[in-house]
Amino acid sequence: MAGNFHLVPLSDVLGAEVRGLDIAEDLDDRTIKALEEAWAEHEILLFRNLELSPEKQVKFSARLGNLSSHTQADYAIPEYPEIFIVSSNVDKNGTPIGATPARMWHSDGQYTATPPAGTLLYGVDIPDEGGDTLFASMIASYDALNIEMKEKIEDLQVLHSRIQSYVKLHPPGKDVRKQLTEEEKSSFPDVVHPLVRHHTYSGKKALYLRGNAGQHIIGLDEKESDDLLDTLTVFATQDRFVYRHQWRKGDAILWDNRSVSHMGTSYDTAKGRRYMHRTTIQDRALNPA
Repeated sequence: MAGNFHLVPLSDVLGAEVRGLDIAEDLDDRTIKALEEAWAEHEILLFRNLELSPEKQVKFSARLGNLSSHTQADYAIPEYPEIFIVSSNVDKNGTPIGATPARMWHSDGQYTATPPAGTLLYGVDIPDEGGDTLFASMIASYDALNIEMKEKIEDLQVLHSRIQSYVKLHPPGKDVRKQLTEEEKSSFPDVVHPLVRHHTYSGKKALYLRGNAGQHIIGLDEKESDDLLDTLTVFATQDRFVYRHQWRKGDAILWDNRSVSHMGTSYDTAKGRRYMHRTTIQDRALNPA
């Protein structure tokens, strides 16, 4: 028993299902504190069978830290700009109804100077098949590295670019997604993050992979940088470090961007709708209230 809830492990390496707690209800400070501790320990927390309105999702998420609104306002709920819609489906006119899930390993907000602590993703509509999410523990994978590799990467820094990564993910003329406006581009200067991060809550070391924004390791040539980053990604996303979540309607997952990389999987958009509400929770250590 932890706080007012029970934890049931989801895998041998990371994740726990939270039972006996409805996050749509008002929670006391003691329960929130216990959830924060469980979140840091297990890295992802699963809540099932929820009826989570946008208002309730925003309210719960804000108990864990300040919320950020995504710059792509077209994919936000107008009344609740903190909620970002994630979906690969399109409307009858062929217009995307949400942001496409990234099909590569990444951590949300890597292109920001102060990356978020967490993400809460709620399944409003779920297809019968596909659309799973993979989660990999960057703490477990760092711990498993040999001492030579740990010493090699300890002080390395990686340049991350939102602008460069967006063009790669959504090539102009080849993707129905809108290109970034000049205003959006100006709000995302390139940033530098360590390849090995210290978790701001637990203090544990975790890999911070290139994701969909990391361009290169500062001080290394392009080939050497790509080879090292690719080697670390392949190592860190082995099955032994990964939990695969098969979504059900009413699921919500709170994951820790400080220690987890994740990746969406494909599904047949002609056979079902995947429609998710996402809130992004800022790191109290980096974004104090």
